[in-house]
Amino acid sequence: MFLRYLTVQGFRNIEKAELEFNGGTNVFYGDNAQGKTNALEAIFLLSATKSFRKAKDSDLIRFGEDHAFIKGVYTENGTDEEIKIEFEKEGRKKIFIDSMPLEKNSYAVGRLLTVIFTPDHLSL
Repeated sequence: MFLRYLTVQGFRNIEKAELEFNGGTNVFYGDNAQGKTNALEAIFLLSATKSFRKAKDSDLIRFGEDHAFIKGVYTENGTDEEIKIEFEKEGRKKIFIDSMPLEKNSYAVGRLLTVIFTPDHLSL
């Protein structure tokens, strides 16, 4: 399984970004405050439906925006699946699998597998 595409709009400090990954190792690099950790947070959100930073959903929306979304396409056993999460300033987040809304957000958990290790975990 690997994430092939990530699209982020209005999320944290990211106005709009489209990333394409390969099946190997992908490295994010750049100056501070450019959105590297925010992109990783977006990927984790697609997997767990919540932030590893303990943020409220309304905190994930870019300052000055009313909504945000993240969308990922991943491949497993040669089949693509799309996961999309939409955030509204005054509403609940909505999760879609292949453009179909989910009845429960928990149905998306575990479809895209991720492991996160941050400096907060150094005491482990």
